[in-house]
Amino acid sequence: MVREMNSVSWPEIRRIKAPSLGVNADVYIHQIMNYRYHWHENSYEITLLLNGHAKHFAKKETYDLGVGDVILINPMVGHASLALENDTIALVLRFTYDYLCRFVRKDTYPVFRRICSTDADRDSDLFRNIRCHCSEIITSRSSEITRLSLELLLQYLLENAEYSCKRIPEGFNGEDRGIQRINDYIGDHYFEKLTLEDLAAFTGYNRTYLSSFFTDHTGIGFHEYLSRIRFQNALHDLTYTENTLTDVAMTNGFPELKAFNAMFRDNLGFSPAEYRERMKSMNVASGYYVRTFLEPDNPLIADRLAGYRRKGL
Repeated sequence: MVREMNSVSWPEIRRIKAPSLGVNADVYIHQIMNYRYHWHENSYEITLLLNGHAKHFAKKETYDLGVGDVILINPMVGHASLALENDTIALVLRFTYDYLCRFVRKDTYPVFRRICSTDADRDSDLFRNIRCHCSEIITSRSSEITRLSLELLLQYLLENAEYSCKRIPEGFNGEDRGIQRINDYIGDHYFEKLTLEDLAAFTGYNRTYLSSFFTDHTGIGFHEYLSRIRFQNALHDLTYTENTLTDVAMTNGFPELKAFNAMFRDNLGFSPAEYRERMKSMNVASGYYVRTFLEPDNPLIADRLAGYRRKGL
């Protein structure tokens, strides 16, 4: 459920919008449970751990997050979080690159170098200020202050974090009818032995064009895109069904269990069997895309956020 910023009661997700300024963001607090592997086409995601202990995956790197740790994920980077303790709670701020694009080379967006706190730099100015701004954004009752806090955070990142610029993809959002047909076709056939030649035959485009198409519209290649779709669905089945590991692999397009095990380890740092065993002692979300939202006036959360605001001044 999404409510607007001027709602009297605490919303589950606070939506921050100022289209003329390129401001477009969502912020919420939720309980981390089982992995939900996903990526965002044009959005960054900041996660601030407020309680507990979590493992965070981005690309093929694994990060160990404790209370107060921060990680920023760039657009189109596959990522997921897994709670290592029950009652693991995180603040998540997701914002599009529209605002940041105003300050870099035309038709590009900033790609930040690794931004993840460690024991060595958790209390550095960079992470202290990120925590402060995120806390202000989620707790302010004023939509104006919330927007200004977001702008200050984004400006601070541009001025204090290293980044390079990447060309903005043309967009793989389904608004174009041809794009939607390709999306639908992959969704209907991802579990088969799907190739670029199959897609070319379906669309009438040649293989070379389609290869460039995926890079231009998603920022990743066809095989990487297909692998992500397969992995999302396999992870769902592994978590929410009793199917054997072999069945989960085969019904989601993996040619053999060995290949499934390899991708699982590369992406999440566990074998499928280890992940399933770990989930037996942990809380699991009632559905793959279901989140348990928490309000910032929860006493534990409110105390943590107040502390981050004080230390960020």
